Amino acid sequence: MKKNIQVSGFTKVQRLKSLEKIKSKYLKKDYKFIEYIDDGITKSMAIFEVDEKIIKKEKKRKTIIVIGSLFIIVFLIFTNNLEKTNKDTQSHNISKQTKILSVSGYSYTLGGEQAVSIVFGSSEEASVNLTILKSDLREGVLIDSTNENISKKLSISFSLKNILFVLHGKEPASYVKLKIVSLNQKEQKAVIEIDAKLFTTNKESSIDIKDRIVLINKNFTNLMKKFN
Repeated sequence: MKKNIQVSGFTKVQRLKSLEKIKSKYLKKDYKFIEYIDDGITKSMAIFEVDEKIIKKEKKRKTIIVIGSLFIIVFLIFTNNLEKTNKDTQSHNISKQTKILSVSGYSYTLGGEQAVSIVFGSSEEASVNLTILKSDLREGVLIDSTNENISKKLSISFSLKNILFVLHGKEPASYVKLKIVSLNQKEQKAVIEIDAKLFTTNKESSIDIKDRIVLINKNFTNLMKKFN
């Protein structure tokens, strides 16, 4: 069967040079050159004779290339979305910048019981607000939202500038685990570990919190203070 290949060039000399390159390319593919028709910039053609089997192989090769290209595009889109998803999950870990910002030294309640509010973080614009019952301030106490309803025992949120992350009751992946590691009245020191995953109210973004906070001196006094 015959196959026409367009030969481009503004001048005849340019087209003849293009023709030589085309002939060299297609003769390697077992095409047989028949003739050249010079008909201007866009209509000049090199005519080849080629076996139908060769044409079919070329079409198959092009199909594989197209499928491969589509696969790469899909992979890149998936990778980009995965990176975006990962960016939406942030992490807040204990560091030298984490500090106790405030501990409520006044009467405070949660679910009708005496409680204490602890605010800690690198700054007020990036801080955790934790509220726990005074009655749970005992060494070794573990509060785990994955095993019990803690709505009346503990509350936690993370404020990142104008974005609020909370313990999301309708999101199975949201949780909080709190452990009173130590309470030392003599040294006036308390150590509390927090492990939590919080979400924005629309559940589009989440944040992982893993902190170990230390309360001493006045912060310890406010932590343990009882009110009538």
